[in-house]
Amino acid sequence: MRILVIGSGGREHAIVRALSQEVDSLHAAPGNPGIAALAETYPDTAPVPDQILRLARKLSPDLVVIGPEAPLVAGRPTPCGRAASPASGLMPAPP
Repeated sequence: MRILVIGSGGREHAIVRALSQEVDSLHAAPGNPGIAALAETYPDTAPVPDQILRLARKLSPDLVVIGPEAPLVAGRPTPCGRAASPASGLMPAPP
């Protein structure tokens, strides 16, 4: 299974660490030095929809995990869906 994790913070590091024991192909954008020890990182990828979409199309991941809240609030899982990659992430609580 190929997974792409979006983000570069502690939450994403914990996600990558857990997934690294379970999957064959793990990628993170942009990632950080700690994540780079566990997954292939793409430090030049800014967390903006167009760049995430390009990377998702290039990698063809089976799953995209959106770590930070900001991309979810901005609607960034949608571009991954257009790349035919299921996206998962934290979702806001219902009102």
